[in-house]
Amino acid sequence: MPETEFRLVSHCCKDLQKSRRFYEEVLGFEVSETRETTSDVTANYLRLATPFKVNLVFLRKDGLILELQHFETHGTVAGREWITNQPGLGFVSLKVKDLPGLLAMLPAYGGEVVEETNLGSAVFIKDPDGQVVGLVEG
Repeated sequence: MPETEFRLVSHCCKDLQKSRRFYEEVLGFEVSETRETTSDVTANYLRLATPFKVNLVFLRKDGLILELQHFETHGTVAGREWITNQPGLGFVSLKVKDLPGLLAMLPAYGGEVVEETNLGSAVFIKDPDGQVVGLVEG
């Protein structure tokens, strides 16, 4: 079996500063690196046309690296509505100590609660781009 190692989870966002603020100030991620690239090689790897420019922020929490991507030259396209049984990556889940306190912060940071999922001790929220994050109190 080939040897593999977890690297990161990538997240495309419409407003890099708004997303960065959400993940840092609400969910406690820390910046490990920022980068900008205009490389044709990277454009080809990501299957985007040139000219190409992407701003990247690498956030870290408990060994997980979340890469925020903002495509300056290509913008973002509309996402699809989240449902749990669609193929692909579903969500990131975090354990939190003060779930009610965190939920109260969401509107000021562009996030929202997915109300029908609120079990009191577990809930799904959406970040400013609509990406779902699971929260479990514990």
